[in-house]
Amino acid sequence: MKYLTKTILIAVFAGVLSPVAMSSPDNGMHGKEMKEKMLERFNAADADKNGVITHAEMMAKVSEKFGEFDKNKDGFLELEELPKIMPMREKHMRMKHMGKHHENADPEKMAKKKEKMKKRWAKKHTRIKFIAKLDKDGDERVSLEEFARKKVEHFKRGDENGDGSVTLAEMEAAGKHMRHHRMKKMKKHHKMTKMHDK
Repeated sequence: MKYLTKTILIAVFAGVLSPVAMSSPDNGMHGKEMKEKMLERFNAADADKNGVITHAEMMAKVSEKFGEFDKNKDGFLELEELPKIMPMREKHMRMKHMGKHHENADPEKMAKKKEKMKKRWAKKHTRIKFIAKLDKDGDERVSLEEFARKKVEHFKRGDENGDGSVTLAEMEAAGKHMRHHRMKKMKKHHKMTKMHDK
């Protein structure tokens, strides 16, 4: 499942589909811990405990999160229904986890860094931008279909054998593919940055 680690059940904002989210290379998790977290989330998303996540199970999680924000239950998310301060995505919240992997990290500096990160996130990810990003038909509101569009696309890409479901093995393969893809992208970005600085 090619890009599941990045978007499938990750979070359009905090908690969106997080039970099925996978660990990405920049979330502060390593090795055994990543696998344990992945298994935990996979099991949480596998509602009937049959060892696979179906399209229906994925959509159930999307609909559940959508319903939390659809205050008037009209099937659309509008600006006034969204929180004024958009929650941070889970991988950004993992900043606090970094200290566990850096024994010499200064707690005070880490706290300041985390606070700066929150402020940057708040400026960049406003509710207006959220609506604008997902509103494909220009009606200034987000339907469940629009809300789920990317997740559905990524689920289809991840369903390698086309059987309408995702296994843990497919999820693990997706994780490896995603890490490789992101590392390649990061190297290209660093190379371009160096060339620009010269």
